[in-house]
Formats: sequence, C-alpha cells, structure tokens
Amino acid sequence: MPDKPNVNSDVLQSHQHSALSAEAIAKALARHNREHKGDQQQAQQAQAKAKKTGKK
Repeated sequence: MPDKPNVNSDVLQSHQHSALSAEAIAKALARHNREHKGDQQQAQQAQAKAKKTGKK
C-alpha cells in the first residue's frame, strides 16, 4: 500500500484552494437554487409517473 499523501497538498484539505468568502458562497448557492428551482419537482413527477407505469 502506498504511503498516505501529504494532507497539506490535498486539494480537499487545503484552505488556499477554496478562498471563497461566506458572501460569495451565499451568492453562488442562491444562483444555483434560482437556476435549478424546478428540478426537484420534475424528478418527483417523473418518479411518480414511472411508478404508475410499473417501471422502477
């Protein structure tokens, strides 16, 4: 088994790779929710329709 990678160089653990402020994160989240607001409802409708027709 190879040695564990250095945590300091791991992108997921590095703070220098994600320098977004709380305000920037909130704006991005609001934009995402605005652009995808109907996705969940459409998925639920498709799932209900598939259930009616006997498909999984």
